[in-house]
Amino acid sequence: MCRMIAWLSSRPEHRFGIGKAIGILFLLLLVTGTLAFVRQVYQYYSDIRSGEIDPVFERSFGSSVSNRSVSPNVSKSDLLRLQSDDAPSIGSKDAPVVMVEFLDYGCPFCKQSFEHVRQLVTERPDDVRLIVRDFPIEYLHPGATKASMAARCVMQIDPNKFWGYHDRLFLNQQFGDKDLSRYAQESGVSVMLFEDCLASERTRPVVETDIALGLQTGVQGTPTFFFNGHRVQGSLDREAFDAIIKWLGKQHTNSTK
Repeated sequence: MCRMIAWLSSRPEHRFGIGKAIGILFLLLLVTGTLAFVRQVYQYYSDIRSGEIDPVFERSFGSSVSNRSVSPNVSKSDLLRLQSDDAPSIGSKDAPVVMVEFLDYGCPFCKQSFEHVRQLVTERPDDVRLIVRDFPIEYLHPGATKASMAARCVMQIDPNKFWGYHDRLFLNQQFGDKDLSRYAQESGVSVMLFEDCLASERTRPVVETDIALGLQTGVQGTPTFFFNGHRVQGSLDREAFDAIIKWLGKQHTNSTK
């Protein structure tokens, strides 16, 4: 591109200035990008009309056409890391659908999905296994990193208390030291052990490892879900969750026949 700008601005028959050269290149890129976008839109709606795409399911997997140009799936090795036993989980290990959620306890969009996620895994523990991983975005949600560290402290002290603590973080979204300790007490966790863990920051490497894994697997924001390796970014409602689970359940049934 730099060479093309120099060429346009140096041609004696045109004598383009550098500003005009950049303007022409920008216009060319805009036209090219627009044509590609139109082709994607046409293909998208053609698939819906032909019955190849369920509109609710497609919306769940990112009805934004721009997202369709990026592979939503992860490699087998990354999938094994995403679904490993080193993160909090709930639901049967034999469930046909494994849902991995990268979350930020201070994220309002995570809170929007929170109720639907908890309801889903509570009602269908044999169908869905939920694994949660941390992806705090501190500059957007101050205190989110400490909240993730606090949740992992509870996980280390008493795994059975984790989900109660997880729920309190979302329901309150207040992350002062006193707040975090109060949630621990309300969840039935030893406050002394909890505060010692949090002050030592020994769970920080666990949170940072999750962030690195998220970045490696294409996480750009929260919430981001992986359904059996299919990546979906953004808040989902119950209808969207049910559509995804239904589709993946059919895939699992067909694969076992």
